[in-house]
Amino acid sequence: MSQLRPKILAILALALAVLGVVADRLTQTNGLAAPVLHSTSLITLGAVTVVVFLLGLRVRAYQRQREQWREQERRRRASGAREGHAASLAGEPVEISPVLAARTLVLAQAIAYAGAVIFGWHAGVAIDLLLAAGPGSNSVTLSLMMMGASVVMTVVGWVVELFCRVPPDDQAGAGSEATTEGEADGNGPGYAAER
Repeated sequence: MSQLRPKILAILALALAVLGVVADRLTQTNGLAAPVLHSTSLITLGAVTVVVFLLGLRVRAYQRQREQWREQERRRRASGAREGHAASLAGEPVEISPVLAARTLVLAQAIAYAGAVIFGWHAGVAIDLLLAAGPGSNSVTLSLMMMGASVVMTVVGWVVELFCRVPPDDQAGAGSEATTEGEADGNGPGYAAER
């Protein structure tokens, strides 16, 4: 799976801003309300963002536990302690479902793209409304609120995507359960793969 690219998000937001301007002009011409999401949409956007962030924290917590466990194993082996199978497995972190990790990554990228779309659309509408009616309009306020929420969504999506990256030592291991995008040509970090 390819990683998020800020350039693509920016192009998407710009394209939707143009569409937002056109849509607002059409609604004003026909005497309709401005095409902005209702304020209750903030609850939905916030809930989705929080859920994705919590799932990302779960993946990150697992990766940190795994890193700490591997570091303890390296130290134990370096100190010359005897390897006992039971002792070796005692502190090993509980595996998380690879499907959960992959779905978390997909959700993170989805909310980042959704954030770019919502930001672009409402930026276009807000610009057109500001030029036509000035800053006092309720629709302008709603547009600005949606733009702020969409920035938060995009940032959370990007951060959670970073949480889902497979550490370099997991990629290098022979017979590792993780496969990565760009692994064969060495083009950078990858993500946990579905089994």
